[in-house]
Amino acid sequence: MSGQRHLAAVAAGSAALALYLFAPFSLGLPAASILMAGVARFHLTVALMFALAAAPFYRFPRRYDPAEVPFASLLTRDQPLEFSLLEFVVLSSALGWLATLWAQRSRSRPRWRALVVSPVTLLLVAATVSLAVSEVRHVSLREYRVVVLEPLLFYVMLRSSARGWQAIEHWLTALVALGLVLSLMALYHYFFIGVVEETGGVRRLLAIYHSPNALALFLGRILPVALVMLIGGALVTPWQRILYTASALCLTAVLWLTFSRGAWLAVAVSLAAVVLWQGRGKLVALGSAAAGLAVAGLAVTGGLGRVFSGATERQRLWVWQSAMQMIRDHPWLGVGLDNFLYQYRDRYRLPEAWAEPDISHPHNIVLDFWTRLGLPGVIALAGLQLRFWRNALTNLRRAADQRRRVLVLALMAAMTETLVHGLVDNSFFLIDLAILFWLIYALAQAPERESV
Repeated sequence: MSGQRHLAAVAAGSAALALYLFAPFSLGLPAASILMAGVARFHLTVALMFALAAAPFYRFPRRYDPAEVPFASLLTRDQPLEFSLLEFVVLSSALGWLATLWAQRSRSRPRWRALVVSPVTLLLVAATVSLAVSEVRHVSLREYRVVVLEPLLFYVMLRSSARGWQAIEHWLTALVALGLVLSLMALYHYFFIGVVEETGGVRRLLAIYHSPNALALFLGRILPVALVMLIGGALVTPWQRILYTASALCLTAVLWLTFSRGAWLAVAVSLAAVVLWQGRGKLVALGSAAAGLAVAGLAVTGGLGRVFSGATERQRLWVWQSAMQMIRDHPWLGVGLDNFLYQYRDRYRLPEAWAEPDISHPHNIVLDFWTRLGLPGVIALAGLQLRFWRNALTNLRRAADQRRRVLVLALMAAMTETLVHGLVDNSFFLIDLAILFWLIYALAQAPERESV
């Protein structure tokens, strides 16, 4: 696709975002939707990259007064309607994508069977069935829309457009660029605005997120990608080296300042796994140097007290015990999407966990899927992981050169970070984390759909 067409798509997409964010509903939303649908119709990849860029900003939705929205009473109880920028991009892009499928219906048929018979479909079915057991139905319906349906729609569109090794490289570059932008924003907040969370004797960076751990969950998946690509020899142009070097440095600084031990552990394990898969001496040296600098930095900033504090570990253990009891009482269908908080606070919280009554998830990926979706959700999670690792290991064996191997290793490192961090925190059921999960999952399948 020509560079001019690419630039035109970026300009049109930017205009659509501006209309959505700043124009009145009656004019802005229809015009913005048509414009973004047009971008997706003629350059789906650009539209989906706008969706990726919008994912971290889900906490800043566009709010509409019900009085200016037709049929608003059917959607809300006289409360402002809220739609994030990500929702707008995904849903508008879906219109353009469907128009493309309709135009091509006589020339090609989408391979729906691969989606129908898959753990992806099982996940969707489990989430749909879980709505029947949710006691607080309105929060389940919202999570069903923003964390299940819309990210799945993003995945289906990405899977139809991301083909071949070049697509993986382009998407990983976009992801690392997003990580650099967010890191610079976070560092600016930390040093010049002072948006921090003071706990455990340290000032923890959180920037646009509601907690330092939430920021670390998102950026922690990007740092291994930047490091593996930078050290592994996959970069061939000077601007790529500059981008990945700057991103790796800024991401490291931000994750350090979040003082998220889960992120530190997950990044370290993901890099160690790459060393085992690839045996790169540079990565060993990098990991050792990073560990030394981290210990020295923690000593200087006073963070060692937080690292060796046992309060967080005790809280995690209490939450896990409560989650296990919840699973014993609701093994088959769970308690419903986003209903953990209400069950935990009212029925399952242990007496010794009185200090933190409002916990919305069990801080463990398996327990999270099980309490939300029941046993079918756990089976879907296992199926997704089996398919990802089968694809990734197959691609690693078939990679014709070192550059392609590094692309696969970067995806494997990102998924490893996801799983390790997911042992002690949220890992999927936030809109930005779901988008990242499906991005990594879809890219692992891209080589088998190499463009011809």
